[in-house]
Amino acid sequence: MPQLPVQRCPFPLETISPSVSLPMRLPTIILLLFHEIYSLSRCYSCLTHCRILPGGKIDAKTCDCVGKAEDSCMGNACFAKIELFSEEKTAIIQKGCTTELQGGQVGCQYASNSETVHCFCQGELCNNRNQFADFVPARLPTVECCGCSEKHGDSCPKTGCLHKCKGNYCVVDFDGIEQGCGLGFPRLQNFLRMPAYLDWQGEPICARYEAGPSTVMNGCTCTGLAGNCNELNKTRNYQLSKVIDRPEAPLNYCYSVSHKSGKPFGPEVFKKSVTCEGQYCFISMTTSEIVLETADFEHSYDDHEEFVGLARPKFELLAGCLKVDDPKKLVVGCTTEYSHNLTDPLSKHCILGLKIQDREFRTRIWRGTVTQKRLQSRKTKSPFYLQQRNQQ
Repeated sequence: MPQLPVQRCPFPLETISPSVSLPMRLPTIILLLFHEIYSLSRCYSCLTHCRILPGGKIDAKTCDCVGKAEDSCMGNACFAKIELFSEEKTAIIQKGCTTELQGGQVGCQYASNSETVHCFCQGELCNNRNQFADFVPARLPTVECCGCSEKHGDSCPKTGCLHKCKGNYCVVDFDGIEQGCGLGFPRLQNFLRMPAYLDWQGEPICARYEAGPSTVMNGCTCTGLAGNCNELNKTRNYQLSKVIDRPEAPLNYCYSVSHKSGKPFGPEVFKKSVTCEGQYCFISMTTSEIVLETADFEHSYDDHEEFVGLARPKFELLAGCLKVDDPKKLVVGCTTEYSHNLTDPLSKHCILGLKIQDREFRTRIWRGTVTQKRLQSRKTKSPFYLQQRNQQ
């Protein structure tokens, strides 16, 4: 039987009057604990691969793995994540448990690009192809965006658009000077742990974070129906006033470090950290990655016709500081994804309001924190990952 994950009591026990004796309080405490336990549902937990059919859809029946009964997990919500490898005509799907409905999403949606689909649900063994309509992403409104990339030789104008593209949201990265459009839900909303992403349609979502000197993200997503909401001047001015120079936002010192390894590691990685200032501190770690490997041994990769999806250990830590344009767009706490037990996560992403002076910071966070797990393909995908633009 899968181990029940340890959950926090849904209400702080301090809300039970201290004037009430402990024996009188015990029934209330027990009821609260049982309420939390029985709100959990069983989810399928498995990993498999299948063919991509003509038209780009996956073979949903073959890809709808269920695993063994003893391999299922218990969670507040279930997930199914799909990574599409179009050149190899192969899809990889992983199922498991998560502590929450990420972004308030129920059903399937693209995760910033057409090669990644994330599905979430609540209910007993709900993460199946019938519940997820054969893993077909739901439709979202389409917006027109500016498309430009100085990394690829463009000279992006401060006003207006050099190119235009269409997607479900627009994105701008100020450090790399890139503009573009994305499909489905942006990864930034997952990073911020937004409880209901669709409630913010029409408004920009801007943030800046850093995890060590070489990992800095500074940008916005937006869904302005009037179009071109990611013009450089327009979004840069908003970012400066609402994120970078927001005077009323108190700042915390945070550890700032990034670390990758093929083996597990502990809090000792913080010894090489620096510090940074942000409204919040964050810490994220993934413990594995999904890879596609050939199933035969032909000399030329182009001759390979059969591929298999595998999970292999890969440990990556990001810890640093975070600023956001509106604290209502962010939720302090942790999001965990796991295949069996909450104590053995595939990934965990936490946003904290702690100060670095807290002597227990590293130990307490490390015990419970080991970003949101993504089905990783051969691309590196940040919260500001740009969908390849369709130039007009």
